[in-house]
Amino acid sequence: MSLAHPAVDALVEEIISASGREELDTATRALDRVLRWGFYVIPHYHSGETRIAIWDKFGYPEPFPEYAMDLDAWWVDTDREAELQRRQRGR
Repeated sequence: MSLAHPAVDALVEEIISASGREELDTATRALDRVLRWGFYVIPHYHSGETRIAIWDKFGYPEPFPEYAMDLDAWWVDTDREAELQRRQRGR
């Protein structure tokens, strides 16, 4: 996707040069936070499949649409969001 971001570049370098597991985990978590904050999308036009990675905090219409994914019809499910936050704190 050609992301050019100084914080991402610096964190990738930290991951590459990490001298131990704790340093690697810390840098990886920091990179994860930076990337999630940016809401980046990596296009995959080569595939005939629809693949999406999401936080398990969204509700969406059932049944799931067979031919399209209308993200405008999704919503944050407050119960799922609270459970996700509880699990993240329990790391």
